[in-house]
Amino acid sequence: MLPNRALVAAYATRHFRLWALLRVGLSGMFFLSGLDPLRVSPPTLGAMVALAAAVSLVELRRRRERDLLGNLGVGAVALTALVIAPPLAGELLLRAVGTLRG
Repeated sequence: MLPNRALVAAYATRHFRLWALLRVGLSGMFFLSGLDPLRVSPPTLGAMVALAAAVSLVELRRRRERDLLGNLGVGAVALTALVIAPPLAGELLLRAVGTLRG
C-alpha cells in the first residue's frame, strides 16, 4: 500500500532539507581539503546518501514518528524509500551539474 501523497511530500521535504544541510557541511569540508565538492567518486556519493539516510532515520526516531508512520500504514520498504529518495535525487542532481560544468 502506498502512503498518502501529503505525507510523502512532508517527509520528503524534511529529508531533503536535512540532506541539504549535511551536504553544505560536507561540501565545506571538501572545499577546505582542496577537492571539488561537485565531483565526488561514486563510492563517496553512496556514502553521503547512506549518511543522509541515517541522519533522517535518527531524526524520525528523535521525533518519535516511526510508530506513527507504522500506524498510518507506511511499511519498512516505503520508509526506506522515503528516507533514501531525497538525498539520492539531490546527489544525482549535483553529480549532473558537476559533469556539465566541465
